[in-house]
Amino acid sequence: MFIKSKLLLKKINLNKKNFYYYFNIIYKFRNERDYLKRNNIKKVIREKSFEWLKNNKNHRIFFLIKYNNQTAGIFNFNKLKPTFSQVILRKFRNKKIGKQSAILLLKELRKIGFQNLVTYASKNNPASFKIHKSISIKHSLHEPKSKFYKFYINTQKKFIYS
Repeated sequence: MFIKSKLLLKKINLNKKNFYYYFNIIYKFRNERDYLKRNNIKKVIREKSFEWLKNNKNHRIFFLIKYNNQTAGIFNFNKLKPTFSQVILRKFRNKKIGKQSAILLLKELRKIGFQNLVTYASKNNPASFKIHKSISIKHSLHEPKSKFYKFYINTQKKFIYS
């Protein structure tokens, strides 16, 4: 059973001392098998991923999703676009961690000044689609062949936090 108080987001503050440590965590989530399969993405080469993170670390905010002091997932928020992606490890699914952590993320983003967000989910991933639909104010088909939808989120809307 899911207990809200056991869930929190830990913002990753990348610096020279911890960069390699957090790179390994981010890389692991980026290449999580189910995430790649459901989103029709190929595995990322380690060296290319390292260079990408080094070049983009100032334009991203990463949050680890912690449940019972264990890392259950991660958010990758793009400050320039603003959009986000979420990966939840298989053993933590079906505990409402995805939706509740998304609500926590929106509250954090609201605090730091982000109001209008866009995110994407595929109907091929019903749990993700349902989460995104519940926190968005509207959605539309983005890529018909892949069944990807674009979701519009306003962090000021109170109804998304129920």
